[in-house]
Amino acid sequence: MRHRKRNLLAAAILAVAVSTPSMAQPQAVSDDALEEVSGQGLQVIENHNATFNGHGPLNSQNNNLDSVQMNDEAMVSSSAMYGGVLANSAVNTTANFLYDSISPPPPPPPDTDKVYSHSFLQENEATAVNHRNSADNAGVEEHTAIAVNLNKETQLVNTEPDEGVQVVIVEQDNNNNSVQLNESAMAASSGILHTNAAASAVNSGENYFVAAGVESTEGLQINSQTASNFDNYAEASGDDSIAGTGNVELSEGTQVINNGGTVLAHQNANNNDVLIGDQDNNNNSVQLNGKAQAYATFMTLKNIAKSAANNGVNVIHVTGDVVDSALTQVNDQTASNHNNTSEGPADYSVAINLNKERQVIDNGHYYGSKAANDPKAKIIDQDNNNNSVQLNDVAQASASAFIMENASTSAVNTGVNLVHIGGNSSNSYVAQENAQTSQNFNNTARGNLLAAAGNVEIGATQDINNYWTEVGYQNNNNNSVQLNGGAQREATGIIIENIANSATNAGFNLLGGGDVGDIETPSGDFSNTLFQANNQTAENHTNYAEGEDVAVAGNLNKQTQVIRNYTTDSPADLIYVHDQDNNNNSVQLNNVAQESATGVVISNLSLSAVNTGLNMMNAGNIEGSSIGQENAQVASNFKNTANGTVAIAGNAELTGSYFYKTGEMEAGQIIENIHAVIPEGEEQNNNNNSVQLNDMAQYSAQGFIIENIANSAVNVGMNIMNTGDITDSTVTQENNQTAENHTNYADAVDFALATNINKQKQYIYNCNCSSIEGEQNNNMNSVQINDGAQGSIASIVLVNAAASAANVGINMLTAGTVSGSSVTQVNTATAVNFSNTASGNTAVAGNGELSGFFMPGPIIGP
Repeated sequence: MRHRKRNLLAAAILAVAVSTPSMAQPQAVSDDALEEVSGQGLQVIENHNATFNGHGPLNSQNNNLDSVQMNDEAMVSSSAMYGGVLANSAVNTTANFLYDSISPPPPPPPDTDKVYSHSFLQENEATAVNHRNSADNAGVEEHTAIAVNLNKETQLVNTEPDEGVQVVIVEQDNNNNSVQLNESAMAASSGILHTNAAASAVNSGENYFVAAGVESTEGLQINSQTASNFDNYAEASGDDSIAGTGNVELSEGTQVINNGGTVLAHQNANNNDVLIGDQDNNNNSVQLNGKAQAYATFMTLKNIAKSAANNGVNVIHVTGDVVDSALTQVNDQTASNHNNTSEGPADYSVAINLNKERQVIDNGHYYGSKAANDPKAKIIDQDNNNNSVQLNDVAQASASAFIMENASTSAVNTGVNLVHIGGNSSNSYVAQENAQTSQNFNNTARGNLLAAAGNVEIGATQDINNYWTEVGYQNNNNNSVQLNGGAQREATGIIIENIANSATNAGFNLLGGGDVGDIETPSGDFSNTLFQANNQTAENHTNYAEGEDVAVAGNLNKQTQVIRNYTTDSPADLIYVHDQDNNNNSVQLNNVAQESATGVVISNLSLSAVNTGLNMMNAGNIEGSSIGQENAQVASNFKNTANGTVAIAGNAELTGSYFYKTGEMEAGQIIENIHAVIPEGEEQNNNNNSVQLNDMAQYSAQGFIIENIANSAVNVGMNIMNTGDITDSTVTQENNQTAENHTNYADAVDFALATNINKQKQYIYNCNCSSIEGEQNNNMNSVQINDGAQGSIASIVLVNAAASAANVGINMLTAGTVSGSSVTQVNTATAVNFSNTASGNTAVAGNGELSGFFMPGPIIGP
């Protein structure tokens, strides 16, 4: 069955092998050919019963594919200015230092009459390209151009005992395209920049200029960065020509873990007697445990998995005066992750990501019936992270960094420009700008007869089966951010980001006083031109298709989580679920995860497009100056556009799997508790497109902007000036913002369809034999805040957003006396949420939740 499906997908969807000029009768790829192609990127772990029978338990097993794993005290208390641990990635780290001082760094230099009076240029131009393919046959008639990554990221782990043999997994870590740090791996480590990257393209650029005074100087600091990860381009022309691009895994999922189940089993009548002590399954994820980076101190600290990420830092530190000078800081950043482009004039154009984000965990799955004395599978502690960020214990407690970033399956740009002027500033020009574009899982197809662009999972995105299984502590995170324990308690930084499956930009421009990175008002006067701007575009899962005949743009099965906790219809026994968190496209913070954390920007983002721009000026008196602060922001999340004779644009969850008791389609978030007991004092949290904060999670946290955002398009723009008197000056503060979430546009001659299907569906089934003696929280498109979670929090902007399109624009001017001056403050905002537009002879636009819809059968089932 699996081989037949592989051939069908390869032939019908990707046209990887075509023996004739026509697509009418494509030939399937042979199994032998597939095995040859997939050899490099496929990891198969088989733990057969013979390994265990008479030989004791599996005490410790680490299975890493294209991953970074650090254990024990791997780099504890290490010190390096620039460091990194990299797996299957393209990474650039560059820095420029210019200290005009008679004493060595670090800054600031001592008070002195020494003045810098020259020009200076500090530039980092970096391009990181990982797994990018390009095929161009546009100049050849009747040709085919295919650019594809095939089976590069599949991990299969099978633990299958025979009858009468118990398998004990004391500790097992399965990491696929992931970063995992355990114990005290980097505790108390220090340096300027450290990057842990897996299956990613990453650029880091830093420029530092330090002087006691500056006069008659033209200075430029610039970071020009392009990160391209798993991007493909194809162009073809001619009759019956094909342009195809994509990233494809032709297995049941990108990561498939079988613990006494059936999904990878070699025998039908299997034994489920598996005891899981501690198992972490990370697919395209970042997981930090123990004291992994506790008390770490860096300027920039990054943990990046399966992402394209840029960060640029520019620092100008002048302890004295700035006179007759021009100082400019720029971060020009493009992050592109899993983007495919197929261009015409090909007749058939396809751009697709297929099965790149699917995780299947099969615990105690079985066929047939069970007796009461048949041994169950048992889970003491299991974390299943799919396209997610999970921080446990005190992983980054008391860590400190300018930029602290944990990102999985995302496109991320972070730009910081800091200018410190300790004295007076006169007749000078200061410009600070972040120009940022992040694109995550975007596809573009242009063709004559057919144009198809999209992201597809064949089945649920995360599929967890606990059939004949006792569940102790289990976290199931799909496209989510989960912080537990004191993970970032008392962490400090300018920008603290936890990002899952998103496109995000963060830009921060500061002109102020105090030490580097501090926000204090200097006593010096200001008589200059100042321009601060953040120009940001974030696009997540957006698709564009243009064809003369048929155009299809969409996302299919990208947000479905199925959790099955049950035995049989006639149970021999009950199963117990003690502590289970099921997060689908959600943000969940537990315990004291970010208690007393301090940052200018603190962000927890899941499956969203988010722009955050902050411009800040602190000065003494201002006279004869022109000051402009601007944030121009566009955020698009799950947006599709199709133009053609027939045009279809949409987002849908249509897995083809159905709940066996009611026939309900398993789409959205499906939680099935059949003969399952949640004991008194225990808890099950089911969050779908939601934000849940528990147990003082952000108690006493402090920041200018604190945002917890799930499955949304959000822009946050803030312009702040804190000065003395303002005389004969012009001040302009402006935010221009557009946010679109789950919007579809179909423009057709004949038939146009623009729709969202089963995108806001949560189905919780507690059967009559199940007992909720403890607590069950079911949140859909919701925000739930419990137990002092944000008590005593302090911020200017506090955003908790779920399944929303939101803009926040703030212009703030605090001054003494304003005279002879012009002050303009403008906010222009457009927010569009779950809206569809269709144009054609027959046009259909809408949002719907469907209980029954025919699709091919499930890959695995009860």
